[in-house]
Amino acid sequence: MNNTAYVFPGQGAQKVGMGLDLLEALPVEQLTMMLSIGGTLDVNRAYATGRLLAERADMAGRVGNDDLADALRAKALQLLVDAALAFGEYLNEEHRGAVHQEAERLSASSAVLEPRLVCTLFDAYVRFEEASAVVRLADAFVDRGDEPVDRMTAVRLASQGRCSEVVGRVAEVVEEASRASMP
Repeated sequence: MNNTAYVFPGQGAQKVGMGLDLLEALPVEQLTMMLSIGGTLDVNRAYATGRLLAERADMAGRVGNDDLADALRAKALQLLVDAALAFGEYLNEEHRGAVHQEAERLSASSAVLEPRLVCTLFDAYVRFEEASAVVRLADAFVDRGDEPVDRMTAVRLASQGRCSEVVGRVAEVVEEASRASMP
């Protein structure tokens, strides 16, 4: 295992939490690139960074900075889902729980979700055969809308049509779940 440490020279200028502002400010695409080795996402580093950002989001929410909390939560969720997709499954049950928890928190907030995040989250849920999570997230998008729409319209609006192949698979899962719940 290769651990990398960044050292900042100076006369005791280092402090705990140094660099967190940079981590919070970088767009998720740059974070993903920084956490990659040879063009491949380092799953463990992406997972650890996602968990750190989720903790920072919790702290921001506790002090009433909901906008920062939502932004950090979206970055955290994107990294956690990217790590799962790169690995081919969740690293452990804690990883799975973190993805579900952050997805539920974000979908319950008023934050505008990036279509890329919506697409990768649905992709992970479908790929890992989590039908109940697909339906819960689709229902959350229905509840977020100003006008009543069906689940698939809500999903299409949330993804802004950028992931039609994923939306097609989501439609199949939602339809199966709907049939299963009918008497």
